[in-house]
Amino acid sequence: MCWIVRKLENKRNWDDAPWLRNGDVHSAVSHECLRTTANTLSVYVVDEDDQLVRRVLAALALNRDNVQRVDLAVVSQNILPVCNIRSHHRVLGETPDLMVNDWHVDLRELSVTQVADFAKKIKAQGTIKRYMKPKVIEAITSSFSKDWIETNKIREPMRASLQRNNVTIPQKNKK
Repeated sequence: MCWIVRKLENKRNWDDAPWLRNGDVHSAVSHECLRTTANTLSVYVVDEDDQLVRRVLAALALNRDNVQRVDLAVVSQNILPVCNIRSHHRVLGETPDLMVNDWHVDLRELSVTQVADFAKKIKAQGTIKRYMKPKVIEAITSSFSKDWIETNKIREPMRASLQRNNVTIPQKNKK
């Protein structure tokens, strides 16, 4: 079985509100957390393993300009057919972790109904988690220690942020 992992812009968009109908989600989810480009949504598909989720967390965090909290949604891949999402293609990701890049998938040819159904299934059956800065640093440090990160692919603003947070970037890859 596999999980779908998606970076979210704001975990708070997934909170219940008194005005929401049962099982519904905020409209902000569609334009902030599940924003599509050309009817395509970027996700990562991993085996059901928390360590792999933390590896995706580190890779996505290192793609930013500074070390900060990261919100992720994790849900079973089994929801795709339920949401009538049939078109998905492996497309090489663009993180400093080459293995995580191989796990990148584009969900394609999405309608607003499919995105809304996907959001509802994430909320009903998935896990939405906020990783605060110390946990993000822990995931990054772990990925560095396991030599999973191509350090030359880390952008300069993130390098400076890592230094400010006392995270040592390995001088070169062992590979």
